[in-house]
Amino acid sequence: MNSYIPVVLFLFFCFGPTTGNTCECISYLIAENGLSKENKIASIEYNIEDFNCDGDGVMKCKDYCVEMYEELTENGKICAVMPGDNRKIADWMCEALKQNVCNARVGVFVQSCGSDPVDTGFRFHETLCCKSQKSTNC
Repeated sequence: MNSYIPVVLFLFFCFGPTTGNTCECISYLIAENGLSKENKIASIEYNIEDFNCDGDGVMKCKDYCVEMYEELTENGKICAVMPGDNRKIADWMCEALKQNVCNARVGVFVQSCGSDPVDTGFRFHETLCCKSQKSTNC
């Protein structure tokens, strides 16, 4: 029984609560009826050190996601090639969406600490058009 307590403590410290909190970067089609599950393109979670669930934390998450998307997409180009891949961003989005769309705006939102999605203001320069999970843009 005495050896049980150190094992529990070890597991708690290894897999228990962490000091950082999750920042989620989400890309959505922007529709008149708002954000919906069907219009969600991708979601990437990051664990940011020294991140607090307050206004500063949300801003830190927002800045992080915008920087990441600017870097990955050459500042919002839908026809940019994905790093380490030969596919264009638009083709990747169409595969993820699995629906036909035309002239759709794509924006980036963040979600952290159980909040609703917050608009980062980041938008791709071109609209997205998908047919049969392929981009017709590029």
